[in-house]
Amino acid sequence: MRILHTSDWHLGKSLSGHLLDKDQRFALQQIRDHLRDEAYDLVVIAGDVFDRTTPSDDAVQMLGGWLGEVRAHRPTLPIVIIAGNHDNGPRLAWTSSLLDLQQVYLRGSTESIDSPIRIRGQSGVEAQVWAVPYLLPGAMHEASPSQMAAMQAAIALIAAKQDRSMAQILVAHCFVANGLTSDSERTFVGTATQLDPDEFAGFDYVALGHLHRPQSVAANARYSGSIARYSFSEAGHSKAMLDVTVTPGAPHVCVSRPLATLRPMKRITATLEALRDDPAYAPDLDAYVELTLEPPVDRGNPLDTLRKRWRHILSFRNELVGAGLALARGQNSGDGGPRDLAADFVEFDRQFTMTDAPNEAVMAAFQDLLTKLPEEEKA
Repeated sequence: MRILHTSDWHLGKSLSGHLLDKDQRFALQQIRDHLRDEAYDLVVIAGDVFDRTTPSDDAVQMLGGWLGEVRAHRPTLPIVIIAGNHDNGPRLAWTSSLLDLQQVYLRGSTESIDSPIRIRGQSGVEAQVWAVPYLLPGAMHEASPSQMAAMQAAIALIAAKQDRSMAQILVAHCFVANGLTSDSERTFVGTATQLDPDEFAGFDYVALGHLHRPQSVAANARYSGSIARYSFSEAGHSKAMLDVTVTPGAPHVCVSRPLATLRPMKRITATLEALRDDPAYAPDLDAYVELTLEPPVDRGNPLDTLRKRWRHILSFRNELVGAGLALARGQNSGDGGPRDLAADFVEFDRQFTMTDAPNEAVMAAFQDLLTKLPEEEKA
C-alpha cells in the first residue's frame, strides 16, 4: 500500500507579521501535482492543518480549494486528516459524517479513536487506519492525566480492535521521545509529554505530525515535518513529503519527496557596512532573513538603512547597551530574575515592532511592573 504522508501545514501562519500564504500555496501546489502524477492508495495529513483554532477565511478556503483540486484528479483517493494542537478538533471535523462518504476522513475528537478507517489498496492490500488527534492530558480519562498517558490509553483501545490480517497504520499528532524540535513548535519538553516509541510496536507504519523537521523516531515511525519554514531555527531544514510503501508484517519503505520553498531563509551576522554594501550578499537579498549587526550600531536607524537593500527582513538584532536595555543586560537586578524577564521582553518587543529596542517609556513601564511582581514570580 502506497501512502503520501504530510503534516503541519499551519495554514494562515505569519512570521514576524509577514503572512506566509504564498509560501503555503506554493507547497500545496507541489503536493497536488505530485498526487496528480503518481498513483497512491492513501493520503494522510497528520495534524496542524491550520495555525490557529479559529483559522482565517483565507486559510479555510486554502484547504477546501486544495481538497477540491485533488478530488478533480483523484476522485476516489482516500484522505485522512487529523487535528493537531493548533487546530480546533471538533471544528475541523464538523462535516465528517458527510465527507466520510467522499472518502475524506476528518478526525478531531476521541470518539472515533477506536473506529478504524478501512482502506483497500490497488494491489489488494487492506489496511486499518487509526486516526488519533492531538490529546490533551485527561482526554482519555486516564488515572494520572498526562499527554503520554492519554496516548497510551488510546493505543490500548486500538490494540483491542486490531485485525492483524491487515496492515496497521496509525496517524497521530504527538511528541515522541528523542524527536528534534525547532522554535516554531508548541512543545513542552518533559517526561509526561514524551511518548516512548516502543508504544508503536503494534503498527506497520506510524505517520506522525507535530515536529517540523522530517525525521525517523523509530523503525516504523516518522515525522514528515512541516511544508514550509516557520521559524529561523528551521533556516537549515529541507522540507519534504513522504512516499511510504507499507506491507503487512514487513518493514516499510520510505522515499522523501523534496518540497521546494518559495524563497530561502537565512540567518546572517555581519557589520552594517557589509550588509549595506557587500556584493557577496546579492544572492540572499530576496530571502527571508534574520540580520544581526556585529558590532552593534548606536547611531541612526540601521534597520531603515538595510530595508533599502534587503527585501524581506523578518528579524533584526542590534544588541545595543542603552537606557532601554540596561535592565536586560543585568543592571539594576539583584537576584538575576528580573534581568531574564526583561531580556525576554526586549526580544519580544524587537520581534514584534522590528525596532532596535523598546523606547524608554515602554521599558520604564515594564520595569515598574517587575517591581510589583511577588519575588517568587521573578525567578
